[in-house]
Amino acid sequence: MAAKNVIYYYSGSGNSLSVAKHVGKKLGNTDILSIYTLRDDADVPANYRRVGIVTATWFVRPPRIVKEVCEKLHISKKQRVFIIATCGGYDGYVCIDLKAILQPKTKYPVQTFMLPMPPNHIVGFSPLPDWANRIYLKHEAKASVKIARQIKSCKKTKNRKGFNRKALACVS
Repeated sequence: MAAKNVIYYYSGSGNSLSVAKHVGKKLGNTDILSIYTLRDDADVPANYRRVGIVTATWFVRPPRIVKEVCEKLHISKKQRVFIIATCGGYDGYVCIDLKAILQPKTKYPVQTFMLPMPPNHIVGFSPLPDWANRIYLKHEAKASVKIARQIKSCKKTKNRKGFNRKALACVS
């Protein structure tokens, strides 16, 4: 049996939950849990080989609950960690902020990924037409496969230079 994985997600619109499910399916043997399950008890069971955080981007930063949980998170140094930031085109400092918190908790490099999704900030963006949303979602399905492959390979993620809608990885 393959090593067990867990992905903790934070999702306001469902975008990050969708990514968590797709990546989890490609990784196999993955539990998908809300980040809120860690709010009171931030101990991640040692039977998980990989621990993932999938979160939305709020005003170029991680949502407060995600940052607070990551600060309290107790993981084994032997557990591998990855972060996927979903965003409307720019992940800002989500990967940088969360990696700075999580890297000291594991002996392995924290893998970080950025994945553009349909923009849904109702003040900042007008709703996209259906055809544009379909393009984002088609990209997400393909990108989730690539992200899962890279997570499985345990390779360091590459530096992302500048803004690029096709970018999959970012590292601080």
